[in-house]
Amino acid sequence: MRLFVSLAGCDIFFALVRFGSVMGLFAFSGSPVERLEKATMTRKAACLCLYLAVAFANVLASPPATRDNPVKQVSKVAQEAVKWLSEYVQINTANPPGREIAAAEYLAQLLRREGISCQTAISAPGRANLVARLKGRSPGGGVALVHHMDVATVDADSWSVPPFSGMIRDGYVWGRGTVDSKGLGIAHLAALVAIKRSGRPPRRDVVFLATSDEEMGGEDGMAWVLENRPEWLKGIDYALTEGGANIVRDNRLAHVGIETTQKLALWLRLTAVGEPMHGAYVNRNAASHRLIRALDRLLRYRPEILIAPAVARYFREIAAYQSPEIRDRLLHLDELTRDPESVRRLDPGHQALLRNTIAVSVVRAGSNTNAFSGTAYAELDCRLVPDQEPEEFLETVTEVVDDENIVIEPLLISSPAASPTDSELYEAIRTATQSIERQATLGSSVLAGFTDGRFLRERGIVSYGFDPFKASNGDLRGVHGIDEKLSISDLEFAIRYCHSVLSEFVFSRDLRQQNGLARH
Repeated sequence: MRLFVSLAGCDIFFALVRFGSVMGLFAFSGSPVERLEKATMTRKAACLCLYLAVAFANVLASPPATRDNPVKQVSKVAQEAVKWLSEYVQINTANPPGREIAAAEYLAQLLRREGISCQTAISAPGRANLVARLKGRSPGGGVALVHHMDVATVDADSWSVPPFSGMIRDGYVWGRGTVDSKGLGIAHLAALVAIKRSGRPPRRDVVFLATSDEEMGGEDGMAWVLENRPEWLKGIDYALTEGGANIVRDNRLAHVGIETTQKLALWLRLTAVGEPMHGAYVNRNAASHRLIRALDRLLRYRPEILIAPAVARYFREIAAYQSPEIRDRLLHLDELTRDPESVRRLDPGHQALLRNTIAVSVVRAGSNTNAFSGTAYAELDCRLVPDQEPEEFLETVTEVVDDENIVIEPLLISSPAASPTDSELYEAIRTATQSIERQATLGSSVLAGFTDGRFLRERGIVSYGFDPFKASNGDLRGVHGIDEKLSISDLEFAIRYCHSVLSEFVFSRDLRQQNGLARH
């Protein structure tokens, strides 16, 4: 078939050349005036013939992938990606301990198969980070696609399927990490592969970055990369990572929430000291008793309602999609400060954005039933409303604990940072969203948790939490819980959405300039 097309193309090419030759002979007949007019016509016709002949020859010479319909290209990659996600999930990267090196090697294998060069770097024993880059035609202004390879730990006995089976069943890929965040990583990878297969060089660099240790703070992941491999993000001004908050109605995107900031993480360890002795004795000042009383005071403490500007804006933008009662509360947040109990009627995720929170996540005291240990400790996961100062909240915790025999030690402190919405990447997301779902609205959102995006913002990189998934909102119960799964249709949708955003960002200016529509 290709031979037939090539032969037909040659016939057309030489026909155009012959036509130009005939026009040349035609130009030398008639009177001098007629010859001058015919010569002008001939030059135009010859230029047109030459242009068409060269253009047709270039089409014939281009590889098949370049000539494929982009929609078909993306669909083909999306079909392959289901298998990629299944195999990716089968690599156990529960953190701790992580062991992401095997996952990095798997991603590297997929990238090299596509002719995309990549690098891995060991950040700790058994732990690795990976980067790949598609070079653009212009320096600077590049975008990084960021996800983390590590996943939350699992209680396998509670699952209905083996958590690291990557089982494909009932239209879903099952397993830990499908939603957080290996599914996102595969969507990023598939979009990158589709651009590479198109044979068309992007206008700016596109980096694929897979990190370790995000679930436990990122010390061996993004923090390590920025400190030890800063060249990996050279020329990168933008990043897309996890953390978006979409609203879906009737299986259609209604609102796309782009995470631009997040609550601050303040992880604390409380270590209580007391006299060790036999459990049969009265020991009010035992380390375990001191710790329990301190934790009781902390859990009884009710932080005040705090309305950060970013949170108020987020609530205004999503109010239209809530029930009338909730809509009224989100639009009149000042009333919540006068009636704190009404906050409890909000969604738990929205409640968390209106006050600082304290969660007791780890408690350890002794090893024998009949003995008091000399020490006991607990770890707290505190999340602070944006714009709060961690040092001030640490002082508040110290005052509430009110025990000089309990040492309070910070384990993790994240710094406040936000990304603006007046950027090229944000507009690219807006344009792509309208092409995917014309009626969907776009706005900024605030994340109660934290992501690697906070490290990037600290380095001046505009970072957005962008969730390209449509239906996964209904499957979020499995995130850090049981039976985590991602629908195949949602994965395919996410790949198309990611590819649309990337194409708009790295190609659209070329098209606008060609059509005289470049924006200034």
